Amino acid sequence: MLNSPYQSLTLPKAPRRNDPQIITAEVASREWIAPRLLRITLAAEEFHHFRLTGPDEYFGLFMPPPGTNYEPLEPYNGGNIRQHTCYLPEEQRPALRWYTVRKLDPTAGTITVDIATHGVTDPNTEGIGPGLRWALSVQPGAAVGYFSAQGLWCHAHPEQLLIGDASSTPSILAILEFLEYTAPESLEHVSVLVLTEDPDDLEPGLVERWSAQLQSCRVQYGSSVEPTPLLEAYHPGYVWGCGEQSLSRAVKRHASEKWGLPAHNIRWSPYWIYGSPRP
Repeated sequence: MLNSPYQSLTLPKAPRRNDPQIITAEVASREWIAPRLLRITLAAEEFHHFRLTGPDEYFGLFMPPPGTNYEPLEPYNGGNIRQHTCYLPEEQRPALRWYTVRKLDPTAGTITVDIATHGVTDPNTEGIGPGLRWALSVQPGAAVGYFSAQGLWCHAHPEQLLIGDASSTPSILAILEFLEYTAPESLEHVSVLVLTEDPDDLEPGLVERWSAQLQSCRVQYGSSVEPTPLLEAYHPGYVWGCGEQSLSRAVKRHASEKWGLPAHNIRWSPYWIYGSPRP
């Protein structure tokens, strides 16, 4: 408890970070933990003293243009982070993409991020974005910029449904681990629903690890699963729905129109948009 990586051990309200900053980090390791799931560990001296606002905290990753090395950016003093690199010539500007923390280890000074590759293994594949291209090609020792942001999830209601896809399942697992650490008795009121293409998209042992502790834990496989019929089986007091834009929007709409949940008990975010970069 004393070495908790979280700013709060209860999170009764939506988390917020008041001191966002850009940290220069180094890739400490890169490994495939499943055939379609890549784990990258970042290291920085600042991570020894870093605290997360929540278990599903997202962050911005500044990646250098292909064939170049990352150069530390000027300090961030507020404003639109997407405009922060405009002082650089366009060909030198790092790309900014958003990910979520899988795990923070303050003792080691590392942050781990899991990246769903959707079956792509070649960084030269036509049509992939800069984030996946970087993840597939980066080597340990490479530098990147880490922009600290904040989490979305909070422990505002005991009856919760966490729903996501391959991109957001790492966040779901981080939330479950947080609850196991802080309020294990609450897990029996939590349901998990994951919609994904392939078992190899997920961290091994997800269902086996959590089924006995949760109210329910279901994984639905398919290339284009319609979430709405599956949601009819649930009626939570709080829902967290993140992943591809159409999925997160369907969850938001169902939670509001069918379950009648107030806005503050609906947490949703489009982690990615099929066929186009996330703005």
